[in-house]
Parts: sequence; structure tokens; C-alpha cells
Amino acid sequence: MSLNGKIIKLDSGKFAIECLSTRYDKPEATRHVWEVENFRATGFVWGNPDDAIGRDAAIESDVRATVSCYLGNGQWFNGYLKDGGATKAVTVETTAVPPPKVRAGVETRWHGGRWQKYLKRDGWVNA
Repeated sequence: MSLNGKIIKLDSGKFAIECLSTRYDKPEATRHVWEVENFRATGFVWGNPDDAIGRDAAIESDVRATVSCYLGNGQWFNGYLKDGGATKAVTVETTAVPPPKVRAGVETRWHGGRWQKYLKRDGWVNA
């Protein structure tokens, strides 16, 4: 199993992985940021670690909690969380997810971690 997110650069200049998730029972989003250590290039071509910023990445559920980001052309950037799976997040923020804009009279609900709207023809659909 893995946890997916994006590579970001912290104000301190260190790299981190940012993971966003929503709650299933109420419209809230949570942002976790974990600092990545030993972030380096591997593969066929050596590159600049800044190329990984904003790219999709994954935290693998191994002993060291490996963070992997694929840039293409056989080039990977890999690193590790400081304390493996026991690493505490640098940042944890919870924010409300606003309801989508819909036409007047259209019913909306939060269901299964996302907003839905009710259409007479199709029933409940993702908004």
C-alpha cells in the first residue's frame, strides 16, 4: 500500500511530500506534509532535484518509508522519511470544503468524501 501526494519545497530549502485527503462523513480536507531526507536522483540521467517540485510522488509502506517520484525517461527521485512510518508530519491543516456552485433549487450533499448533486434524470452524481 502507498500514500500518494506531490513533492514540495519547504521554506528551509528541504524537500517534502504533501498529501491531501478528505473525510467521508463531513466536508473537511486535511493536508499533511512530511519532510523527505536523502532526496536524490537515480536512473539513467542525473537531474536537478527542483525538477521534482509539483510532481506526483508516493510513500511506499516499507521499513524506511521510501518516497519515490518518477520524472520520465528512466529518471527517479527517491528519499526517505526521517523516522520511517513513525515520522510526525511537519504540517497538519484541516479546512472546510465549500459546496459547489449549482443552479438554484438543485439539492447537494456530501457523500463518500465528495460533493454530489441530485439530477432528476440521473439521480445523485458527483458535482
